[in-house]
Amino acid sequence: MSKLEHFMRDVRLHLAATGMDKDRFINDLRDQAQEMIDSGLSEHQVVEKLGPPREVAADFMETRPLEYANIFQRFFAFILDAAISTMFVFPGLFLFLLIPFGISDPEIFSITRWNHVSVPALHINGFELLLLTIGGVMAIGIALLYFPIMEYMFGWTLGKKVMGIRVLREDGSPIGLGTAFIRRLSYYFDILALDAIFILFTKTKQRAFDRVAQTVVVKDGEPHVLGLLLFVFVAIVFSLIGIFTLFFLSGMPEPIFDIL
Repeated sequence: MSKLEHFMRDVRLHLAATGMDKDRFINDLRDQAQEMIDSGLSEHQVVEKLGPPREVAADFMETRPLEYANIFQRFFAFILDAAISTMFVFPGLFLFLLIPFGISDPEIFSITRWNHVSVPALHINGFELLLLTIGGVMAIGIALLYFPIMEYMFGWTLGKKVMGIRVLREDGSPIGLGTAFIRRLSYYFDILALDAIFILFTKTKQRAFDRVAQTVVVKDGEPHVLGLLLFVFVAIVFSLIGIFTLFFLSGMPEPIFDIL
């Protein structure tokens, strides 16, 4: 893929519009770029002259009215995202906890209380404790950073992408990293339900912390049915792994830490 095509792809990534509007704008942008190339500029010079993809997309967004996402679209997107940001925790526990235990003591998979066998204490060495710590840090990191990082980088999370919605500033420009964290404060302090009520009473369908951060959630094309089906399939697989992990942990003996 050429440098110019990479640029067009990045611009399209930051556009919040229907597929037809995106295609129309990208085609116009390609025509403009081709005129520059015909005048003697290289692709690199054309890309430099057009400006950063986020700014090019923001200029386009200023020329069109925003169509705000309703509370149902936002609710289902959040449910998907909440599942996505947590469903990796249990497979992570399986990888970081059960497999190392199984390697160090293969009989651990057959001596749990499932079989009503009296089992000795489970010994956890320093390496296994390190893996447990890494798994815990990763789980907390995903829960805290998933929303703001995704919204800052792309304007959408996976749930929003599936539902065809996107986060922007009130003027239609992409949001910054600080703004992404501010609009998520109600999530961190567990008052999201109260915060979301404001969507019903604002013309721009903003949460209270959307208004503080000066952000809006807008429609960005149609919901992706295939993406939703794929997500459901993956969620089922990961959920089964999670159920097995929890069931297995419930049968394990009390741990003893052998750090030294």
